[in-house]
Amino acid sequence: MKSALNFFLILLVIALALPLPAPASRPVARTLEGCVINGNFFSVYKGAATATGSRTVVYRIRVQNLDLSPYEGKKIRLQGSLSPGDRFTPDPKSLNVLGPCDRDSREAIIKGGR
Repeated sequence: MKSALNFFLILLVIALALPLPAPASRPVARTLEGCVINGNFFSVYKGAATATGSRTVVYRIRVQNLDLSPYEGKKIRLQGSLSPGDRFTPDPKSLNVLGPCDRDSREAIIKGGR
């Protein structure tokens, strides 16, 4: 009986010690707005004003299955699915050109774009 209990405890310790793959989150529906610079889509969020000024955050989004070159220098809005790793699969019908990319967004992309 004691050896069966020890065997069970050893199996339990081994089972708990095995690494498990971390599940990735599923894609989520998002509407993104940003600028196309050098063929890349950058989502630009202007933060709230602080004592030292406002903070602008730039995210480089990897757009899947859509050629962005015709929209170079433009501010666009896209709807689609955002996956882990900032991979975005847009609905091509949702593309809306909002005009030229504004100066503040361009400067934020040049400073902080990755």
